[in-house]
Amino acid sequence: MNSNPQNPVIGVRSFGASTDLVARHSAAWIRGLQSAGVAACAKHFPGHGDTAVDSHLGLPYNASMEEIAAAALPPFRAALAAGVRAVMSGHLLVPAYDTVHPATMSRRILVELLRTELGFDGLVVTDGIEMGAVTNLYGIDGATVRAVAGGADAVCVGGEHADEATVDLLTSALLGALESGELSEQRLVEASGRVADFADWSMGRADPHRPDQGDIGFVAARRAIRTTGAAEGALPLKAAPHVVELVPTMNLAIGKETPWGVAVPLRERLPGTTFVRVHQDDLDDRGPVLEELALAPSAGRPMVVVVRDASRHGWMAGALSQLLRARPDAIVVEMGLPGSPLPGTPAAEAVQIATHGATTASGVAAAELLVGIGIGIGIGDRA
Repeated sequence: MNSNPQNPVIGVRSFGASTDLVARHSAAWIRGLQSAGVAACAKHFPGHGDTAVDSHLGLPYNASMEEIAAAALPPFRAALAAGVRAVMSGHLLVPAYDTVHPATMSRRILVELLRTELGFDGLVVTDGIEMGAVTNLYGIDGATVRAVAGGADAVCVGGEHADEATVDLLTSALLGALESGELSEQRLVEASGRVADFADWSMGRADPHRPDQGDIGFVAARRAIRTTGAAEGALPLKAAPHVVELVPTMNLAIGKETPWGVAVPLRERLPGTTFVRVHQDDLDDRGPVLEELALAPSAGRPMVVVVRDASRHGWMAGALSQLLRARPDAIVVEMGLPGSPLPGTPAAEAVQIATHGATTASGVAAAELLVGIGIGIGIGDRA
């Protein structure tokens, strides 16, 4: 659940900011995945939504025990009730439960809370063990040993460390810990048993693809679209626009390598569309970049400005404000978490489209709305 709007790493990866909503959607998602033979994983236990630090880089802190019980744990309880097969630990310090060990290596959190209090008996897997929140403290090998000793059954290794050398390093670290007594044989046997049970469940459960059911991802993306502002007359676009995509710096968890945006699918549907991608470094190095790359090419044409989490990035909010002052008729597409009203213009005067995601399907859904495909259900607050 993304309960902190300044959270730099969760955002639209969550089902929302409401505990009840996230619990309902999580349970439905789990039942749907696992009915098709795909094991679901609930993350990041015991809750990463109310944090303001990116755990890829540092160690976040979480809230009080009362706040965790009221807001963070109910979605996990719903996930467990839905039969989720795996739970991923979060790399965050939760002083309400453990003042020393991050959750990923805390027996108090993984065993006493998750297994004993909540009753989970499935697979516990770590978040990426290469992440700075834990490797800055213990190194990737030390973090691995501590995670397994603390109650994790499987270790997730990602990013640039997903190679054979890292596997050898972590294997050696676990064997060394076993020999030194830091890790018990019983704990390894327990972990390997859960991994085996997880594999046994997965075998033979895959449901053959049924093309007649359609692509649910695109269906969901179209239904997720919301529009606000004076949309009547502005949509659909009357001519090919110039699209300005303001691009934030990403991390591995939220799309560092994943294509996103509206310009490409829009150009496919509306020939003549032009676009530019603007990064923070562009604005730092070149003062007139917005005039040169955004405003001048859009003269006499519609302008579409695409942002991602504009309310969290000061430079992006400033650039958006500058563009809207020059072009109050611009259409804004937010592909991250919708935040406060648009800067530099009354909200009612600007057409805003919120996709609630930055997937390929989200970009296509926004492009369809801009050109008028399905526009009969696209204007206003779509249910």
